[in-house]
Amino acid sequence: MRIPTVLLASFACAALSAVTNAAIVQPVAVISEEYVFNSAADTINNDRMITAVNNGDSLTSALNATHEFGGIFDGSFVTTDPGGFPSDFFNSLPNDDTDVDIVLDLTGGGDASVGSIILWNYENSGGSPATAANQARTIEVRLNSEAEGAASFAGAAQTVTLLPVWDADDDPSNDLGEVNSAQAFSLGSAVSARYALLSITDNYVGLNGMTGGGDRVGFAEVRFANETVVPEPGSITLIALSLAGGSFLRIRRQPIGSLL
Repeated sequence: MRIPTVLLASFACAALSAVTNAAIVQPVAVISEEYVFNSAADTINNDRMITAVNNGDSLTSALNATHEFGGIFDGSFVTTDPGGFPSDFFNSLPNDDTDVDIVLDLTGGGDASVGSIILWNYENSGGSPATAANQARTIEVRLNSEAEGAASFAGAAQTVTLLPVWDADDDPSNDLGEVNSAQAFSLGSAVSARYALLSITDNYVGLNGMTGGGDRVGFAEVRFANETVVPEPGSITLIALSLAGGSFLRIRRQPIGSLL
């Protein structure tokens, strides 16, 4: 049993009030990654983005951008399946490992102001809503300045919780309705950073009616923004309801099927 710590909720782009002068920070390189089937390089290069999101673009334009979703995976980061098929990825990691670490260089030199992260979930549909559990659920985010370097990240993590693009339950409030839209998260007060560590800590196996997949985990694209995103009135209640009912504590179930 794994008990993920959820610190930040996911805000759909329609529930956000963006700072008008906020600009997008597009990572320039992947410094390190692990359990790689398809590289995180495809999460920073607009591969299979329906609308490109580039460095310096407005936060508003990023929140309106979408990524492909269907029977493909080559525009996403996705892991190997260390436990084989079928298995639970996070119960199959070697040496008591508990997550998947990806280190990004945000600027190529010097620090940028970073207050938010924008993510698009894994592009592969799994073939059906019930077999789409490879979508990422929780990611821990840590930031370092250029002076702190990229070798280790000692600061506290902000944990963000992504909604799946689709799922197999009857609740329309806890998925994105089959549209792989932007999911934006405040990281607190803006800080100066060059490097980001993303640690994926959970997927959707055993949740939202998804019993198939989960032997891998992935997400499609990532950007950062200079300023923080702010939920509009009423959105926090909606988000709390959508994440209730067992999302915070569960026993992981073995999947019955998987597609990349």
